[in-house]
Formats: sequence, C-alpha cells, structure tokens
Amino acid sequence: MNENIDYVAWWGAILSSIVFAWNVLKWKLSGPKLDVRISPYEYQWKGKFELMPGEERKPAGVPQKMKPFVVVEVRNTGRSATTILEIRFSQCDSPKGFKKSMMSENEHDPFSNELPVVLEAGHVWLCRFDQNQVTKFSEENNTPHFSVDIRHTHAKGWVREPVEIESKS
Repeated sequence: MNENIDYVAWWGAILSSIVFAWNVLKWKLSGPKLDVRISPYEYQWKGKFELMPGEERKPAGVPQKMKPFVVVEVRNTGRSATTILEIRFSQCDSPKGFKKSMMSENEHDPFSNELPVVLEAGHVWLCRFDQNQVTKFSEENNTPHFSVDIRHTHAKGWVREPVEIESKS
C-alpha cells in the first residue's frame, strides 16, 4: 500500500512540475516582442517628397534632388501591448562601443502620436531621421557605425538594431 502512495506522490510531483514549467514558458512568451525594420535612403514620407534645402520644385519629368531619410518601423509581434518611451539614433567608432550617441528627439517625426506611445499587439509605429544630418555627424566625429535604440516598458535596457548606411555614389 505504501508503494502505491509513493508512486502516486511521485507522479503528482512530476506532473505538477511539468505544468508549472509550461505556465512559466507560456508567461514568458506572452509578452510584447518588437520587430524593428530600418530603411535608409527613403525619400517618401506620408505620401510626400521633401526636396533638399535650396532646391526648388521643377516641372514634371525634370530630375530633382530629394532629401533622404532613415525610416524606422517598429512592429509589436508579441501578444501584449507595450509603451515606447524613447527612440534614438546612435553612432560610434566601433560596433561594440556606442559611447558617443546623437540624440534625435527633435529629429524624429512620429507617424501618428508623440512619444510615449502605446504599441498594441500587431500594431506598427513609424518614425524617421534626417539621413544627411546622420552622415554629416558621422563624418565630423569619425563614427561610421549606426544603430537605432528603442526603450520600452517591457525591456530592462535599450533594444538596439544596427543600421547599414552605405554612401551612394
């Protein structure tokens, strides 16, 4: 009789441990997950083009110098909402450094709301950075490596996504 009780007790302990592990895993996977996509050399923003400073509108068919932007798309692919608190464009002299950073609070132009913004599951938030300002800062300070850093309520630190900006000849 004692053997049957021990067997049932062990079986119950193993089963409850498996259920506990499953609940922890399910809880861990149920949070928000940010997918960050970065597109340099974008010229259109909200259906409009911006010209370079000093450039005037020309008749249709005549080439014009348009202003390039780095567009950042943040998509919440997780199962719960999060709040985007800050976003910045960082530059450094080495891929692991990122000590010198260029804060861009005035330079980003949110698609819908100012920061902070609640990003529901499945929703997208867009912003942009002036690419000419980014490359000028890079050349002046010899900081060729770029990243977009996002801070949100469900992350302990910054979510960092590297950016490749190659000069167009």
